[in-house]
Amino acid sequence: MIKNFAIIFLFSSAAFVYADDSLYTETFDNNGDVNLVGWVGVYASGSNGGVSSFAWVWHSGICGNLIYTNKFVVDTNTYPNIKFRFDLRAHSFYLHTPDCSIAVRVNDVWYVSKTVFTSVSTSFATENYAYHPDRGQWDLLDIEKLTRGSTAPSVLAGDITAFGLYSNSSNVGGSCTAEYDNFKIINSTAGHTRDPNAGDKNDKNKAQ
Repeated sequence: MIKNFAIIFLFSSAAFVYADDSLYTETFDNNGDVNLVGWVGVYASGSNGGVSSFAWVWHSGICGNLIYTNKFVVDTNTYPNIKFRFDLRAHSFYLHTPDCSIAVRVNDVWYVSKTVFTSVSTSFATENYAYHPDRGQWDLLDIEKLTRGSTAPSVLAGDITAFGLYSNSSNVGGSCTAEYDNFKIINSTAGHTRDPNAGDKNDKNKAQ
């Protein structure tokens, strides 16, 4: 096991640690399932996903889906001010994407950000989410039922042992697709404060 800054490199995958402010990045550039780039897909019945030159998750009806990686650990003591960044777009067949949120696992418990992102464009746009462990910014995530639960009962204290993207098509009321690319974890030396608007699903860019 090799520890490199905030990331514990458990074994080789398509992601790399960079010398600049990017602690982790994944470009989803291998054709096939997300597991080919060291990610895991947990899909609701009737739904699936994969990667081409980007990652995609298709929703058949109203359901939740999760793609994530557990191959790296983010040391939040060393880097307390990180930002998640990813590109998002809608599939050309659908009007817009499902609700998309950041998912993290801390102390073996899964959480999903109250802030959600959506898109009505077929061109990729970059989304940012400043990580803060405050319980008010997170809901519990039932990884078996793939459903969002109640607000986190306590602060998210500890390293992030897995992270990814959770999507739920309840906002569109039916079939839709989320397409992702360039997932990154950025070290932000400026620091973050609690987002007072976290959880406002009407504004996808509240947490910057």
